[in-house]
Amino acid sequence: MKEVTFEADKKISRKGQNISQFYIVLSGGAILKNPNDEDRIFMSGDFIDPLSLVTFNSSGDVYAVGKTVLLCGSKEEIVDFMKKHPKVLHHAIIRIIESLSYHLNRNEEINNSVEELLAHLTAKRQFFIDKYPPLIIGEKPLYRKAVSLLRKGDYDGAIAYLESYLSQFANSPLERPVRMFLALAEISREGNDRAIELMLKLLKEAPDYVSKYVHEMLRALGLKESAFVVTFGTPNYSEDFLRYIQDQYSNKLRIIENEMVIFENGTIADAIYFVISGEIRLVKKRENGFLKLKEITKGESFGEIHTLCAGKWDVTAVANKGSKIVVLDKDTFLNTAIKKNPEAGLVLMDYLLNFQKELLHF
Repeated sequence: MKEVTFEADKKISRKGQNISQFYIVLSGGAILKNPNDEDRIFMSGDFIDPLSLVTFNSSGDVYAVGKTVLLCGSKEEIVDFMKKHPKVLHHAIIRIIESLSYHLNRNEEINNSVEELLAHLTAKRQFFIDKYPPLIIGEKPLYRKAVSLLRKGDYDGAIAYLESYLSQFANSPLERPVRMFLALAEISREGNDRAIELMLKLLKEAPDYVSKYVHEMLRALGLKESAFVVTFGTPNYSEDFLRYIQDQYSNKLRIIENEMVIFENGTIADAIYFVISGEIRLVKKRENGFLKLKEITKGESFGEIHTLCAGKWDVTAVANKGSKIVVLDKDTFLNTAIKKNPEAGLVLMDYLLNFQKELLHF
């Protein structure tokens, strides 16, 4: 690692620039400007533009504030430095949480209903043909008929045409928008379990225009943070860290004597849950029943994003009879994961950054 100096107002990186060297402020400061975000100020001890650590692109134009001295290094060097200096790691995680909270609140303001989203997407029928051009004659008529029926509210008819398309043209580029519209039709007729399965498969593939709209569909269903947990999984903490949690916080262990709801959708998120044995089932209440999402099993945790960034649960959690769960409040968790176990803090940082990357559709 080396020190580099920038004079006042000197550009450090430009928006979208490929990043291979990362910076920590030693003195002076830096400002990150992005038209789609608040200006971000980084002062002494701050890691500049944490999101670039997983995107390898500058999130905005970064300028020096006054004469500025930065510590410069590769990703591996910066991560190792933060591991050895938990205070810098703590600063980075707090800045990530601030940015995530801003974007989550912003998304909350622009969420569409399922009906609004259906009208918007069906109006973009030609857009998807242009972006995902069909390969074979016969694709367009089926696709157009299906979307037309969907727009008119004939969900069963639309599903029949969409399924007919998929049975004939499974390897076409247009197949991705077709699966998206099939999920939308299933949502519209309350076939939520199948819709979730379709959407999650789309999200596990390469990010594109379709995945962007699938995220909007999930938000229309009231799934925000938990959608990431279902697709990406839970943080991959080490076995040593999980043993530490179990041993150090035996006084915070809850033994579930009978199946019970441990938190409900819409309530304040104020804890992180570590499953020692048994499982927690994540479900979403709908008018016609429950939407099954994911099981959090032995050695996994849940609640980091909700408790640190969102403030509320977007799902209901049901713990199975006999399950053993350690429940930590926000401050205890952060202190344990950063100051006492910085490797776990690095896992948390990477997890939050990948959530931010998906949230912003990088």
